[in-house]
Amino acid sequence: GRRNSLQDSIVVRRAWAEVTNRSLGQLRFGRMASHWGLGILANRGDGIDADFSSDVDRIMAVTRLAGFYLAAAWDFAGEGFISDTVTDLAEVPFDATQSDDISQFVFAAARRTDEEEQRARLQRGDWVLNGGMYFVYRSQLLSSAGVSDPFASSTTAGSLLARRNAQAFIPDVWLQFLWGDLRVELEAVMIAGSIESIQNGDAYQQDDYSILQFGGALEAEYRLL
Repeated sequence: GRRNSLQDSIVVRRAWAEVTNRSLGQLRFGRMASHWGLGILANRGDGIDADFSSDVDRIMAVTRLAGFYLAAAWDFAGEGFISDTVTDLAEVPFDATQSDDISQFVFAAARRTDEEEQRARLQRGDWVLNGGMYFVYRSQLLSSAGVSDPFASSTTAGSLLARRNAQAFIPDVWLQFLWGDLRVELEAVMIAGSIESIQNGDAYQQDDYSILQFGGALEAEYRLL
């Protein structure tokens, strides 16, 4: 790369591994796509019109119990300040401190009919109902956002941190109803939490802030052909 352009010719967006046990389930780890429901909160971005995607560094376990898929994941949502000494071209950039990392835990439970069974039921004229619950807990104690010092090292990174003390609780509900050529799909999400300080220019403004957001989407489709 960087011979004919300023960017690499090939950019690897995802690279992960999967270990599967038919009795226990599946373990995935690496940088992978994240998707849920209609894609309001997490969208894999595989569509032809998709310009962005939700790609996460994640360790996830998935299993199936009593017809429900159960999943738990630990995401490395943000590493914060990266130490990259410009005077040493051979040095590999690394996470300068763990204090400013963003911790994120994901839990999901969903009932989704197998594709073959779903196709057979629809051909018989029966209806199919899929859906589930997706929950994210995200927290960050300290933040290095807005701090720029290319000569900082792992020993000085601590002095560049500001107290954020942020946490968010994110529940998401998804439902899908299928009957013949009819599809009705709904997703609703809420983000609630708190944050002790926000970034204002190059400084942080100390105060107690509350976070509360709602979002929803409804899609209905009937295929004539």
